[in-house]
Amino acid sequence: MFNHASELPAGARALYGSTNTDRARSRQKSAARAALGGEPLARLGTSERFRQDRELKQAIAHAEVIDRVSTRQRGFRDFGDFLTTVRNSSKRETQGRPDPRLVFNLGPGAPGNENVGTDGGFAVPPSFVGEVVRKILQTNSLLLATDARTTQSNSLSIPKDETTPWQTSGGIQVYWDGEDAQEAQSKPELTAATVKTCKLIALVPITDELADDSNALVEHVSAKTPEKIAFAVESAIIAGIGGTRPKGILASAGTIIVSEESGQTAATIVPQNVVKMWNRVLPSARRNGTWLCHPDADLQLQQMVFSDSAGDVTASAPLYQPPTAIFPNGSILGRPIYFSEGCSVVGSVGDIVFGDLSAYLSVTKMLRSDVSIHLWFDYNVTAYRFVLRIGGQPWTDSLVPSLNGGVSRGFFATLAARS
Repeated sequence: MFNHASELPAGARALYGSTNTDRARSRQKSAARAALGGEPLARLGTSERFRQDRELKQAIAHAEVIDRVSTRQRGFRDFGDFLTTVRNSSKRETQGRPDPRLVFNLGPGAPGNENVGTDGGFAVPPSFVGEVVRKILQTNSLLLATDARTTQSNSLSIPKDETTPWQTSGGIQVYWDGEDAQEAQSKPELTAATVKTCKLIALVPITDELADDSNALVEHVSAKTPEKIAFAVESAIIAGIGGTRPKGILASAGTIIVSEESGQTAATIVPQNVVKMWNRVLPSARRNGTWLCHPDADLQLQQMVFSDSAGDVTASAPLYQPPTAIFPNGSILGRPIYFSEGCSVVGSVGDIVFGDLSAYLSVTKMLRSDVSIHLWFDYNVTAYRFVLRIGGQPWTDSLVPSLNGGVSRGFFATLAARS
């Protein structure tokens, strides 16, 4: 297969462990030094030696596959090929010997005995884990619009300064200085924002019948599971109650709740609602604001216009603008609309939310993936588990007072119930 051992891939050379020069030495002397499975290599010409030679060639062939395909994929063609190999490793014909590519992928917590798969399972190769993460953090993901941070631990603490630029006491202050006057002093006023990550788990059982089709595995595990995880994260950002899940925008005391209009029809959103929500959000947040809406609100938003004083709709100023390449869901007052099933049904608190998502702090720990062929072994089912640790909360849990006696504002605003 190769004319010289130096032509072998790196993984194969590690298994082969010799060069042509080494092999030219005395076979009897080499056999005395080498060992396979703790026993000296058998002498030339015996059936035991032929068996050992065959196993060595198989190991080299497997190493060649591992090096040739991709070190990131650890020798597997795709995620389905990996999952199928894990399932097949439990079949009787393997005689308890897992595929060498699975042994190559055993993680730090794996057992010392490579033939005992029940002790630890097999770790998903990193390229496939990355594929799942990319699908969770896709370009239209609500998570990416937040102030997204990563952590290696299960929590993250960040100092924050909640003083306003117009605040006249507390925190850093500036003063108009007169000639020969002593300069006034001030110091920062900091608090700590500590976000603990919560555990989000997807445990996916796959029958052996489904596992026989690699493409079906890729579709079921690589696509559907990330979609579920992504929506759970999105829903938590909007309406999470805290505790075992992130604290959402609607649960924050710093989110403004705008009252319904007098005599407003139930389950409606009228132009006055939208304008008042816009007014209650900080001016700095309006520049980067996004409208989060339930999909059912779209019909009402498309008809939203401001009539003139005589009620003439034709002379009105439109609040809603239809979809464009930049804003594919349309826009209200120049800011994009994002439709999400994580919002409440129309007429309830949270059916429409406006605010600056960068004022929401999210903390994510890298996704972990595991595969077990033994959890439901007697049911002929393989278990695939994905664990994502994520936490989040709005940067501030309080309203921001106005300088000269105006209304307090916040980074987010929503509507009260209309029933």
